[in-house]
Amino acid sequence: PVMLQQLEDLRPRPDDTGLAHALRLSDLLMSETAGARFFAAFRLILDRMAASLDHRHAAADRRLVALIALTRVLFLYFVQAKGWLDGRPDYLRTLLDGALSRGRNFHRSALAPLFFGTLNRQPADRSRRLHLGAIPYLNGGLFEPHPVERRLAPVGFSNSLWRDAFDQVFERFRFCVREAEEVD
Repeated sequence: PVMLQQLEDLRPRPDDTGLAHALRLSDLLMSETAGARFFAAFRLILDRMAASLDHRHAAADRRLVALIALTRVLFLYFVQAKGWLDGRPDYLRTLLDGALSRGRNFHRSALAPLFFGTLNRQPADRSRRLHLGAIPYLNGGLFEPHPVERRLAPVGFSNSLWRDAFDQVFERFRFCVREAEEVD
């Protein structure tokens, strides 16, 4: 199944430009570990997201809020790789693309309901208005509002920052649970 997924990942996506496809192929075919490249890309988007928040707040608080948001999405990429987000390997990307195509703010219209109205609640306690699919209940506290988020509220990042986070970080690297078993 891993090799089939790798072949599927090599296929052009309908919305790929030539350059986007070439960059994705380059990343998929690289034999070096992605650790250093991933953390460099992650650090860049983290800095940009922190800088986008209201400068009346302390730099450390802005950075922490950005780190929390990115860490939640990073964790969800591993959950997605297990097939636990509505059974879809492209759940998060599709959620982003859907919000953007409808002209909605991704953070406010998709991530906040996913984090704070779905993942942190038992299925019976979820709003009937949310149509996010079969999503597990994760009760570890990661999807509860952090005190710094409450202090800086409302917190939200622009669609362009989220698009860059997905394009430059989350969609450029392969997320797997056990790398030695899943990736050559």
